[in-house]
Amino acid sequence: MAWLAAAERAPDFGEALASVASEEGAAERVSEILRDLIGQAGTHFGVGYSQGTRVAVLQVAADEISKRARPADREAEEA
Repeated sequence: MAWLAAAERAPDFGEALASVASEEGAAERVSEILRDLIGQAGTHFGVGYSQGTRVAVLQVAADEISKRARPADREAEEA
C-alpha cells in the first residue's frame, strides 16, 4: 500500500507507464528500472524505505522509462 500511496504523489510515473504499456517487453524493462533504483535507495533503520524515498524512486523511474521508450514508438506518437 505504501508504494501505491507514493505513486499517487508521483503522477509522472503513471503517465510514463501508460506511454509504454503497449510496448513488447515493457513490463520487464520497467521492473528492471525499479529493481535498479530500489537497490540504490537508502533505507532508514526500523522504517525501511521512507515515503519520500518511494516517491523519489518513482519520479526517477518515470524519467528513465521515458528515456528508454522505443524511438519508433515516440515518432509514431508525434506523427
